Amino acid sequence: MSNAKKPKRLKDLTNSQKITLAAAVIGGLCTVIAACIGISIPFIEWRLNDSPNQNSSATANPIRVETRLDYEPFFTGDIYLGEPKIKENYLEQVYGTTYLSNIEISELLSPANIRTCENYGAAILELGITNTSKDEQIRFENTPAIRIIDLKPIKFSDTVHVVYETSSGTGQFHEYWIELRQSELQKGQILKANYDDPQNLPDFFTLQPGEQEWLKIYINCMEPGEYEIQTGINYSYQGNQDIIWSDDGITLTSPNEFYSWHRQIMPYPEYSLDSLTKWNDLTNKMDRSPATFTQWLVP
Repeated sequence: MSNAKKPKRLKDLTNSQKITLAAAVIGGLCTVIAACIGISIPFIEWRLNDSPNQNSSATANPIRVETRLDYEPFFTGDIYLGEPKIKENYLEQVYGTTYLSNIEISELLSPANIRTCENYGAAILELGITNTSKDEQIRFENTPAIRIIDLKPIKFSDTVHVVYETSSGTGQFHEYWIELRQSELQKGQILKANYDDPQNLPDFFTLQPGEQEWLKIYINCMEPGEYEIQTGINYSYQGNQDIIWSDDGITLTSPNEFYSWHRQIMPYPEYSLDSLTKWNDLTNKMDRSPATFTQWLVP
């Protein structure tokens, strides 16, 4: 006599077993019908997206972003520290303006290797976006995002000098701007940059496989301090939407008091001293006043 169990008939199943069986049958029929008529079922997609056995190309990131700092004439400055000692023969008058010439600024001041960001000048970020997929177009939002990673007060023990260079990057860009104030920001906050020509702002941008687009963002730090930020962009690919951020944060510094210098390169390097800028606690603004080389003259 055989010891094999006889298969249960439907009437022999318990109520809970009947419910489980019915759910399995209905789920299977839904899957078959959906496949035939092209309807997507959210919970089925979710299960597939979580499956470790998926083809890795299905979840591979189709977009890459990179951020770099740019220069623009009389607009972007680097910070130098120290008290310069200037001899009279370093100075010359040209049409009523006094210039420091025949000497490089690095011989008088120490570079801090810090890019400034303040309300009279700006830090300029270039955001590069590349379609890294092999055969599909991606679409990305018309406005880049700025995420606040960290905010710190800033104090310099030495006199701060901001030297504005005259060299600049090249290329065609869609240009944006944004103003940052530490008193109005918090860590983790996400902001949107403003398009320079809003009436002609495209609804979105598209990139073909291998194609790249650069966006330029002018950032004004309206209050003193250190601003660590990250740039990103919203995009859509194969019907899915996501946001991607640049790998590294960039720290921008707005001194609370600094001298502004401008560097000319024609016909040879020379520097003019523009102004002294100080933060005013009463008005919560930066005040500017004229500055001269006189205070640093030595025999």
